[in-house]
Amino acid sequence: MTLSHYFIFLICLCLCNITVLYSYFLYYEAQNYQKVHNTVFVPVLKNAYPIQISSFLIGSVLLFYFTEDKSWYYESKFLYFLGMTTLLIPIGYLPLKGKTRTIVKSVLEFGGITGLTFIFPYSDFLKQIPASPELVRIGIAVIWFTVFKFFCVLNRFEGMAAIQAFHIGLSSLLVLIFIAFTPTALLQINSQLFLLIFLLTPLIFVLQYSLPLNETWSTVLCFCLTGLSVFMALTGNWSVGILMIMYVLFELVVVCYRFIKNFIFRQHQALFFYQGLLDNGLSKEQIVNAIIRYHFLMSGLILFIIYASSQVQAIVLALFLYLRLYYSAVAPQAAKSSLIDLYRQAKKDAKKGILETERTINELKEKYNKSSSQKKDTTDEQS
Repeated sequence: MTLSHYFIFLICLCLCNITVLYSYFLYYEAQNYQKVHNTVFVPVLKNAYPIQISSFLIGSVLLFYFTEDKSWYYESKFLYFLGMTTLLIPIGYLPLKGKTRTIVKSVLEFGGITGLTFIFPYSDFLKQIPASPELVRIGIAVIWFTVFKFFCVLNRFEGMAAIQAFHIGLSSLLVLIFIAFTPTALLQINSQLFLLIFLLTPLIFVLQYSLPLNETWSTVLCFCLTGLSVFMALTGNWSVGILMIMYVLFELVVVCYRFIKNFIFRQHQALFFYQGLLDNGLSKEQIVNAIIRYHFLMSGLILFIIYASSQVQAIVLALFLYLRLYYSAVAPQAAKSSLIDLYRQAKKDAKKGILETERTINELKEKYNKSSSQKKDTTDEQS
């Protein structure tokens, strides 16, 4: 499919999606326009996101149908991925409650992800890893499942999945337009996200509608986004895959770091970076604007990676940029610091954390030795 044909396809997909989405909007308006509310009323479109996610899945299938050269779809087993994504919808509506529902869902999701990793071809990129193919596939499944489940938790902050989808779609569309890159089919699939998420902006920012994303459809969207990044990594462009979900990985690292720090220093700091910004008095709009700006930076780095074939350098630069974001939030005076200063500060904090960890471990050892000696004395007295 040529670029011009692809844009014709996007226009047709856009028109069909607008017809369905805004017909649903007009139907809701017709049902509620005569109602009078005594308090502040925020209209809600519960099925807006399900319509967009379904449009993405249908559009991906139609792209396969209209593409003349289907070799990438068969070689990458992408249709199996779409099948697994569709299966997540009935799994989300299992008639179970509580912990049983969570455990059964997690087992089925991990089983599906593991099955996909063993179905995917063992690419040249994976052959560079010095381990047996089975261990590599299991390792990919564990990493994918961990990031996927964390993303589902992170999406409790409204709009996170939509912002991530917009970033992946925009980055793929820019690469598709400006740089010759293979596989083109994967970029064409990703680029649909930009258009579909963009069509929601009039409802959110102009009409002031609330667009909730329930657990089932949130799981489907998070699985799609993490899976598309995995596909990008399997093509050998591992750095592009990382940058596509860089903010999710950044939040994951911050949560792990703050969890350990809270345990060592006996603090109660908010684990999520997003939540920490809210606690510091920033509004949701300010936080979202900051995240979007960093996504634009990551999109520029993706273009640089593909154009210059410099994967490691771009990842290092992205790490320093997010390090700067973190220290600018926790220590505002660090906003004017250089990248070298930030590195030194991170190194200093790491040393301090190691020393505090050693001190905590020694205290635990002393408590254990005291309790053991007390038990031994009690036993001797009884005997």
